[in-house]
Amino acid sequence: MALLTSLSLVHTLGMRSGHDGDKMAGIAARPGVTGCPILTETLTYLEARVVATLGGQELTIFLADVVSGGRLPDGAPLTFDLLREHLPKEWFAEWASSRERQIDDARRRRGLT
Repeated sequence: MALLTSLSLVHTLGMRSGHDGDKMAGIAARPGVTGCPILTETLTYLEARVVATLGGQELTIFLADVVSGGRLPDGAPLTFDLLREHLPKEWFAEWASSRERQIDDARRRRGLT
C-alpha cells in the first residue's frame, strides 16, 4: 500500500469522530460477510461479530468472534514508527484535539463528568 494512501486513511478515520459525519465517505470499500465495509486499499482486514462489550470509563472494549479475514494487495505495513516519521506535523495538534473531544464525549455519554 502506498504511504500516502495509508496516511490519508489514518487522517480520515483517526482524526475525527464518526459523530461528526460519515467517516467512510469517499473510501473504497466492499461489503464483508457481516455487511460491514471492508476497506479495499488496506493490506489486511479482520471481520468479527461483537458478542460482548465492557465499558472502561472513556473507552469500550469489544469481545468478538472472528468470521472472516484476509490479505489484499502486497505491500509494506504502516508501522507506528513509520507513521510518526511521516505524519505531517500539523496533524499532531489535530489528533490531540480530536482525541480530547472524543474522550470528553465518551465520558459525558457515560455520565462520568
